[in-house]
Amino acid sequence: MMKGFEYNYYVAYVLPLYFVILLDIIIMIHNIFIGYRLKDSKVYVFSGSILLVSSFVIYELLGDLRLIKWERPLIQWSIFILINSMVFMILRNIKELNLELAVKNKILENWNKELEKEVSKRTKDIKILLDNSGEGFFSFDKNLIVGNEYSKECNRIFGKNIEGANIIDLMFLNYDREFIKRIFDDLFNEKEQIKKEVYLSFLPSEVKINYGYYKVNFKYIEHEDVVMVILKDITSEKELRIKVNEEKENLEKIVYIVRNYEAFVYNIKSFKKMLDKLEDILKKDKNELYRNVHNFKGIFSQFHLNKLSEVLHNIENKVLENNLNQNDIFELYDVFEKEIYKLKEELGHEIEEDILRIPKSKIYELEHKMKQILDENSELVKEVKRLRYKSLRKLLYPYISYSKDLAKKLGKVINNPKIISKDEILIDPEKYFDFIKSLINIFRNIIVHGIEMPEIRIANGKNEGGNIRIEIYKENNKINIIIEDDGQGIDIGKLKQIAKIKDIEYESEADLLNIIFLDYITTSERVTQLSGRGMGLSIVKKEVEKLGGVIKVVSEYNEGTKFHIIVPEVI
Repeated sequence: MMKGFEYNYYVAYVLPLYFVILLDIIIMIHNIFIGYRLKDSKVYVFSGSILLVSSFVIYELLGDLRLIKWERPLIQWSIFILINSMVFMILRNIKELNLELAVKNKILENWNKELEKEVSKRTKDIKILLDNSGEGFFSFDKNLIVGNEYSKECNRIFGKNIEGANIIDLMFLNYDREFIKRIFDDLFNEKEQIKKEVYLSFLPSEVKINYGYYKVNFKYIEHEDVVMVILKDITSEKELRIKVNEEKENLEKIVYIVRNYEAFVYNIKSFKKMLDKLEDILKKDKNELYRNVHNFKGIFSQFHLNKLSEVLHNIENKVLENNLNQNDIFELYDVFEKEIYKLKEELGHEIEEDILRIPKSKIYELEHKMKQILDENSELVKEVKRLRYKSLRKLLYPYISYSKDLAKKLGKVINNPKIISKDEILIDPEKYFDFIKSLINIFRNIIVHGIEMPEIRIANGKNEGGNIRIEIYKENNKINIIIEDDGQGIDIGKLKQIAKIKDIEYESEADLLNIIFLDYITTSERVTQLSGRGMGLSIVKKEVEKLGGVIKVVSEYNEGTKFHIIVPEVI
């Protein structure tokens, strides 16, 4: 063993440290070589400092092992040099990082400027594109306020600056504003995108703004929590559709009148008589005038004379309000004359020409002579009767097409109404005219109140198409007419409420049902041009009673309603 060298526990653990330090020195020498090749001064300083410290550590360890003499300040100086070199490198790194950051910031600044220019250019391009697309683009937020960005076309559509406007006031003045607001509120409060789309589907797809018609699309923009609105002008298309529909309605009107020409002429003549006596009727009996107007409103609606029907609806209101004046009467005359003039142009002849073409006096005379010679039921007497009398079945035919047209208009479905005639029943059209005319109120009630919408019928276990059945027969010299449907029936609960409010007494459910024939009794909650006055069925009852007949009604919830009319044969 070497002099001064003592093998002990300390030496056993220091020897491995020698190897680690030697390995570190080798690595540092390698780093200095790499730094030399890369010309990186930081590598020189750092690696050199590590080499210096490593050397002094070996020096100190050799001293601890008493292999050499050593001085402790040398290792302290090496640590001092290492710390300073590290501080130097940190400062150098910071300086370089700052320089690098400054350069990158400058580059980013230039990029941002270029990006801003590009975005500005793209924005201008998009705005130019939107402004020249012929469509209105704008958006509104959850407060329903329109934002400041919108296309130039919006100025033309709305005729004003729309920034800050309320979307409901801007577009939905003619809609149920509360309903629209509720949809928008639910839309913005909803979290699921799919449900938001469902809410948007409830909004109208077409709107009228000022004097134009527009197709409207709503799109929810999730990341901005706004709704974008796209408006496309379809005024020309809409006007063309309206014109086509008007032409279609006009053709339907002409075809319907030609098909039911005799009934139409009777109604025109009867209406003219009423017009001649209008002021006298108003002075004597307001209710009689109201009944006449109500009847003719339904009749002319049946013949597609919509403008005339609309004016008669307004006259109804004025009569009820006791506010009918001379201007209203002049308007009624004027519209009637215009409607008749148009029909004369379409049909090519006068409406008032004699339908029978043989003087009635001659037919009466011939019929009287034949009755004196022949039996009442002989075929020859019947043939003569057919010249003056009309088939009850044929007089009811117009109500079949009327019912189908009205059902289609209301979005309902009915199967072809059936007329079952057990006997050939001929009647004097003049004597039964007012009665036949009043039956429109029953058919209208069936379609408006009786037959349900297709989805409701299916939900109630019925076929989607409603059924109307008409049966006519003679029994004991009396004419029986049964009109029944398979609709929802009469609401007994509502009738009880009405009876209570109007203080109407009744002993049985049958008595309760009969109050529908009283004036101003209706289960409808609002008045429309089609129903809601509560006068239609009372008019039918009055006309039946004028002929000396009776009318009965039977109804069952969800099964339907049956009207049974019995009138005597009026010779």
